[in-house]
Amino acid sequence: MCDDAEFRENNLPKLNENYLCFYRLLFARFLDFSAQKVLYLDVDIIVLGDLREIFAIDLEDKVCGVVLDYKANRLLMPKANPHPPLNLSRGYFNSGLLLIDVQKWRAQEIESQILHSMDSYHFKEHDQSILNYILKDKVKILPLCWNVLVYYFVNAKTKEEGGRFNISYTRNQLNNALKNPKIVHYYLDHKPWKDDKIYVDTKGKFLGKTWWDIAQKTPYFHRRTYAT
Repeated sequence: MCDDAEFRENNLPKLNENYLCFYRLLFARFLDFSAQKVLYLDVDIIVLGDLREIFAIDLEDKVCGVVLDYKANRLLMPKANPHPPLNLSRGYFNSGLLLIDVQKWRAQEIESQILHSMDSYHFKEHDQSILNYILKDKVKILPLCWNVLVYYFVNAKTKEEGGRFNISYTRNQLNNALKNPKIVHYYLDHKPWKDDKIYVDTKGKFLGKTWWDIAQKTPYFHRRTYAT
């Protein structure tokens, strides 16, 4: 079972006035013990590739497969001593896609580590901060195409281009991901169901239109439309 009290008691920050974003941290409670891998996806994404491909990726000895987030200063500040400030900027990943080895997650007691960490730092980026803290050095970096943030279509600069960069992947990897994204992540405030004319893909098509094109093909969309 999930209960807000587990998060409220540790003064974790709400997202959209609730604690639902933290519930993913407790996913193992609801899976059969025979489960091998689980793929978590945020709700503000569209899948453009074959998800069977990502399940075929070998995570080797890692707990989780992830895609790196845009480069920024990711500093965790302690709530109290004796915890020191922690800089997680290097290797910081986006939690909108998580390919999890359930057996290793359970064997290494990741959920228990998470619950015991909640009162140690100010996790400003909610569950994403906690996961980066607990899973540091326990993740396999996946190709960028598996979690392409819409931000990258309009503002992306790689390290090899010099100056201030915001992408930890190479220009080649970035270009390939933008041309052939397997998952597009509408992670900013401009969601396609609010404004579908914000981001444009490499072919000049509004990414919001892509989202609506796919939404209209789903049974759920047609049921809702019919009911209305």
